Amino acid sequence: MRLGDLDANLEKLEVAAEKAVSKGAGLLITPELGLTGYHLKDAVCDVAIGRGSTVWRRLEKLSKRIDLVAGFVEQSRAHQYYNAAGYFSAGETTHVHRKVYLPTYGMFDEQRYFARGSRIDVFETRIGRVAILICEDAWHPSAVYLASLQNPEILIIPSSSPMRGVAARPGKRGTRRAASSAGWEEMNRTYARLYSVHLAYANRVGVEDGVGFSGGSHIVDPHGQTTAQAPYGEEFLLLADIDKSDIRRSRQQTPVIRDENFEFTFSEMERIRRLRWEQEPG
Repeated sequence: MRLGDLDANLEKLEVAAEKAVSKGAGLLITPELGLTGYHLKDAVCDVAIGRGSTVWRRLEKLSKRIDLVAGFVEQSRAHQYYNAAGYFSAGETTHVHRKVYLPTYGMFDEQRYFARGSRIDVFETRIGRVAILICEDAWHPSAVYLASLQNPEILIIPSSSPMRGVAARPGKRGTRRAASSAGWEEMNRTYARLYSVHLAYANRVGVEDGVGFSGGSHIVDPHGQTTAQAPYGEEFLLLADIDKSDIRRSRQQTPVIRDENFEFTFSEMERIRRLRWEQEPG
């Protein structure tokens, strides 16, 4: 993708959508900020789109041919800017998730440019109940837990994860993985199995502003098995079938959410919050 070039990135998305449709796909998922690039800095406001804008309408039009998850900068009516991912279907906007956890460690400085999202919702689609978490969201188990309490069938994670470190063993297709990629694989398998969901991870690939992104998008079934894996280091249209009967079998075998004691969790969180407040210095 081209940093800050909405038109070029949208055209590339439209080409990818046509290719996906020709292969019989029903849903296309783009990486985090797939319409804009990641290192936007002060250009955030220049590439932001709002509902009803020309770009937004093109996304809705494209979704008449295939359901679409697209990452972009959303401008709210209050002129706040969000790292967002929208689900578009049948010519309409089904849902928009605004990234809740904005990293500010290492190379990341998102809180300087974006407002925080304030909700984690699950929504109905023609392929099932879906939740979206954006990249750093998924590194906070509380976010995945909150989504899981709302009974999703598919968890979608658009990401722009940079390459950090080198894994000790070769990855898929004979290439070596970044250590950060190995972490994503292990974490996503755990989440999918623990909460009995299909998990779709769409990661960016390429180089931007001197930072490399590893790719390696993958699909994990509710038993924690990787059913499809894109190669590392190259663009790839990853295709996979999702069998929702796997969810029923997994939840029979591991009924984690059925047996969740929500009232206990809530009361303990309240107790811990009070305890932390009492321990605050000053």
